[in-house]
Amino acid sequence: MQQNVSSRVDMPQDSDVPTTTPQTVSSQTKLYRAVWRWHFYAGLFVIPFSIILAVTGSIYLFRPYIEPMLYAHLYNVTPQPTSLFYEAQIAAVQQTFPGAQITHITPVHTAGSSTEVELRVPEHGGMYAYVDPHNGEVLGSLVRDDMFMQRVREIHGELLMGNFGEGIVELVACWAIV
Repeated sequence: MQQNVSSRVDMPQDSDVPTTTPQTVSSQTKLYRAVWRWHFYAGLFVIPFSIILAVTGSIYLFRPYIEPMLYAHLYNVTPQPTSLFYEAQIAAVQQTFPGAQITHITPVHTAGSSTEVELRVPEHGGMYAYVDPHNGEVLGSLVRDDMFMQRVREIHGELLMGNFGEGIVELVACWAIV
């Protein structure tokens, strides 16, 4: 006798199997591709500017070490036991730059450093004059906009393009998140 034994395997019901339609897969794929596309374009846009900002920011970070090397002839003096009062040093600058308005004085840091006098001159704008604090001699001057670190700062902050460049830098900072 043969027994009719039927083996029964539990098959999942249609309600247990997640259903995805081609339309659902397609919209998910489109979204995924769109996000990665924007990510790619954001990278292409941001990376060149990020490199410029990283390099100029790194250079500007070392300003206290770079400027004394570039302008050693103005920053350094032979140390002497006595120094003039700041009034005498200011008078020497005013005699060298008549009509200039003194806006700030950076005191001497060491016995071998000069006094930095910031001034505004009608024909040049912002300038720095350097005075030997021991004898009152004006060692020279620099126009602020022509100084190396000022140029680095302008590249870093506005890409040498004024307000438009500043807007680009801000836009790059926002897109860096994307």
